[in-house]
Amino acid sequence: MKRIWILLIILLLKVSYMLGEDLVPKYKNPLNIYKVADPFVLFYNGKFYLYATSERGAGPLGGFEVWESANLVNWLYRGWAYKSDENSWGKDSFWAPEVLYKDGKFFLFSPMKIQKL
Repeated sequence: MKRIWILLIILLLKVSYMLGEDLVPKYKNPLNIYKVADPFVLFYNGKFYLYATSERGAGPLGGFEVWESANLVNWLYRGWAYKSDENSWGKDSFWAPEVLYKDGKFFLFSPMKIQKL
């Protein structure tokens, strides 16, 4: 009889766990973008700005993309903060951007491979 109660309790715990899994909301990345790394978030004028290395910005002719948010959940893509081209001194290996605001100007800092001058 004791064995039946133990099996019944285990069964009830398993069923309640399985039912409870569907009730717990799953986290989904609000950026809905592919392979973004090394994010830097700047708070300016009541909004958040996310600067990041992305897969499409990491290689030659790459750079850094930027998103804007008022609440850190819903993000709006704003384009490229820096985009390399054939005349740029930054050529490859764009990683881990940081942005500072000083005296009315924004400064973006990052390691990158540069072309030979």
